[in-house]
Amino acid sequence: MYRLLSLTALLSVLAASGSLADLDTFMAVVGMDDEAEYFPASSAFQVYLDDELALETEVLRPGDDPVPIELPLGDAESLRLVITDGGDTVRNDRGDWADARLVDSATGETVFLSDRPWTTKGEWIRARLDRTVTGNPLTLQGEVYCRGLGGFALMDYEWSGWSEWVDEIRAEAEADASTGLADVGGELTLSVPPGVTVSIDGAELHDGRSAGDVAVGGATVLTLGVLGYTAPSLKRSVLADAVLSCPAGEVPLTALAPDRIENPAAGMGPDGSPVLAGRPYRAGQGVGRDARFHFRAPAATVAEHLTERLAD
Repeated sequence: MYRLLSLTALLSVLAASGSLADLDTFMAVVGMDDEAEYFPASSAFQVYLDDELALETEVLRPGDDPVPIELPLGDAESLRLVITDGGDTVRNDRGDWADARLVDSATGETVFLSDRPWTTKGEWIRARLDRTVTGNPLTLQGEVYCRGLGGFALMDYEWSGWSEWVDEIRAEAEADASTGLADVGGELTLSVPPGVTVSIDGAELHDGRSAGDVAVGGATVLTLGVLGYTAPSLKRSVLADAVLSCPAGEVPLTALAPDRIENPAAGMGPDGSPVLAGRPYRAGQGVGRDARFHFRAPAATVAEHLTERLAD
């Protein structure tokens, strides 16, 4: 078991060999939500792998620094997240598992736990997805997180079967892409300006040295790369000139929200933060680095936009 004694330290241990899945690391930021600031709240956060305690924070109180967690899953088959009562009572113990997710450490592929079903082992008040238990944004020391679980003391939730999650998500994306391509007329082309690389399902088709048109078709994942991305938002970046066209019409790329962003300097949030699934997202920021933007089943999203346009 690993115990976090420094509230600002990042726990990172070596992964055990023989991981059963591509998703091999649990990551989150934990702490008492700011809405408990004026209450005598206190909780510790525990992570169990196969019902064995693998990590525990100190007892945290409102105002304490949040604790980043990075825990390799090894060959574990179940993950439990527990919030304790801090050794006193459960009163006002509102704890956040902000950005709680499983990550493929090799590719960066991410699945948020709030998107997957769990088994309830125990609870005092039911946790809420991407919100606090009272329905407010997850907030730790003034930092707002749009993904995660807003929990309460005695929360004990278990996830398992993540070895199949990526395959399930990919299968859903393939089905959506196929349906979307049919809806847009059977063809989908992306026009990009110079400086943007284009990859379809992991294979680079355009090196970004010049402007170009790339057949997207029924891509499961469209990935665009931008060198030295420093724009304050996607709509003010080189991507603002990219357009997706099909027999049914055209849609600007910036109308689509990226499902995953790698090393962005900024995104589309009002405060310049990256955006994931259409909402500001805090993890994985960089400054002036090469950025990669991943769009899941773009044909399906284009079809949705064109349908909404016709409805209007």
